Amino acid sequence: LDAFSQQGISTFGAGMNAAQAHAPLTLAINGRRFKFFSAYWFRQYMEQDCAFYAHPRRAGVACISGGLTEKLRAEKRSDDPATLIVLAHWGQDYQWTRPQQRQLAKRLMDAGADLIIGSGPHIPGDILRTGQGWVLYSIGNGVFNSNGEYQSRGMPPYGFIVRLSLGGTQPALELQPIFTDNQQTFWQPRPVSETEFEHVITILREQGTRITEQPRQEGAWIKRQKNARPVIVLPLDIRFAGR
Repeated sequence: LDAFSQQGISTFGAGMNAAQAHAPLTLAINGRRFKFFSAYWFRQYMEQDCAFYAHPRRAGVACISGGLTEKLRAEKRSDDPATLIVLAHWGQDYQWTRPQQRQLAKRLMDAGADLIIGSGPHIPGDILRTGQGWVLYSIGNGVFNSNGEYQSRGMPPYGFIVRLSLGGTQPALELQPIFTDNQQTFWQPRPVSETEFEHVITILREQGTRITEQPRQEGAWIKRQKNARPVIVLPLDIRFAGR
């Protein structure tokens, strides 16, 4: 945390105690406040073997079940609530979305989350549009933990770079697929090829994600532009726009 701070990089979701770990990152953009929470779902072995979660007098990471839903509800009850974005680390390694993740996502959305961006399974997960907002169950790997697991487990070697455009007139979330098999890239993820991009889309659709080729205000779509790599676009509503 000190190293990030020395380089001017903001952190959230971990701290020297529980209060610091559970504190959100707050941004104000064009008259609207955004609060980002980051938390890890509870696993007994992580606590027993690694002393992983932050306590009142112990450093660690925030736990999803450590009061996050109460914080979301309290913010939404305020006179001028912020837009709430939750980064959730959950799921089983190299497995598709589990029922427990869906149950937890519903609890977070019901508590006030406007957007959930998940990670943890090391593979891209399905994308769901609910009445409250978007749930991205997993954005896959960046550079870590893929020393042959994709081949041995028969799972797709992809992840997403996430770009959030907030506070403007056309807020959106864009997903740039990347190829993350370290045995082939030597820890240097690269943008996917055209063929790999279509493979990513096929995988998402097989997992239940609805994606169209034409722009949609209420659904995910593929933006294809000349001399640019295609991206997946998730339109965001007025909660993410400026005032």
